[in-house]
Order: sequence, then structure tokens, then C-alpha cells
Amino acid sequence: MKLVHMTRGSGAPSESNAVTSVSVAVVVARRLKELRRQRGHTAQQFVDRCAELGGPRLSTFVLANIETGRREASVSELLGFALALGVPPAALLTPGPDDTFAVRIAEQAVVNDREALDAWVRGRAPLPGYEGTAQDGFTGLNEGAAATTPDARAGLQAALGRLVVQFDQEMTAFAERTRDQYSAALAEAAERVADGATPAEVVAALEGFRHRVGATNP
Repeated sequence: MKLVHMTRGSGAPSESNAVTSVSVAVVVARRLKELRRQRGHTAQQFVDRCAELGGPRLSTFVLANIETGRREASVSELLGFALALGVPPAALLTPGPDDTFAVRIAEQAVVNDREALDAWVRGRAPLPGYEGTAQDGFTGLNEGAAATTPDARAGLQAALGRLVVQFDQEMTAFAERTRDQYSAALAEAAERVADGATPAEVVAALEGFRHRVGATNP
């Protein structure tokens, strides 16, 4: 396991021979696009599949923004993407087998050991070489003894509970925000009709609004 430690505020690895590093958001973007294409999904087919499963409702425009790194995926979106792709969430958080870049987890923790990173993300082992990682948190979570102790099961249940609460909160906020935005758009469309706008102008205005909502709502 090789960790390239970053000097706080330096913006560059402290080792001169360090490989190129990218953020976790970039890893998610690359893996999402790669796995979607491997499964033969077009962008439209994929967003339709996500919606069908009750996951994130995105436009192809928003999906393109996520896959190109212009917008980061939220936790609920990442879980929905993994479900739609039929892969564990960890598959979106770790580089692919052919990737050679390191992953920048934090300012002072850049990892270029894919297997060690994968084991850490899946809860199988702590991250070697990074002293800030709590060793006790992985007791009973290694590959051969996952969730076999009361403490491990309680930890998993607590983590799942937090994810469910976060997902519910994000979906509630999304629904409220979208409802308000669409209500405002329909009111504006009614005003345009009253002012004598043509049907084509009203449709164009609503279509433009739909794309703006898709670009700004996670």
C-alpha cells in the first residue's frame, strides 16, 4: 500500500514521483459512465431505469453533468445509480481495473492502491498508513466475519438507519423544491397566455424551465 501524503495547503503531493490524483467525485463520474456503457444503457434508458426503481429522477442533461464532473452526485443519487446498475455502491467509489490514477480522499490522504482502497470502502479493513483511521471501527467487519458480532451488527444497523434518514430528507426536500418551482412556472405560463403569447411560445418557456429545474435539482 502506498499513500502519498499531501502537505496542508501545498496543493501538490509531497513525493516528486507521485502519480496523478483525482477526487472521489471524479472517480464516481468516470465509473458511472463506464458501468452504464458496459451495460448497454443509453443516457435516456438509464435515467428511465432510475425513475422506474423509485430512485433519483434526473434529466439526461443532469446525468451528463454528473458523468463529466460538472456536478457531484449526492449520496442518495449514488445509491440509486448503484441499484440501477446492479452493482454495490463501492463499485462507484473505487477506480476501475484499468485506471492508473490515485484517489484523493482528503487533503493529506492520496491513495494509489486500488485493492486497499476497495477494502476500506467496503468496510473490510482500515486504510493502511493513515493514522487518522480508527482501527476499532473495523472489528468484525473483515471479509470472513462481516457483521458476526453484536457490535458489528449494531454498527451496520446504525449506518443503514442514518442513510435511510438522509435519503428521506433529501427526497422530501427535492419534492418540496420541485413542487414550488413547477407551481411558479405554471403561474408564469398562465400570465403569458393572458398576455397573448402563442402556444409555441408557452411550450418553449415551459421546456426551458424544465431543463433549468433538471440542472439545479439534485
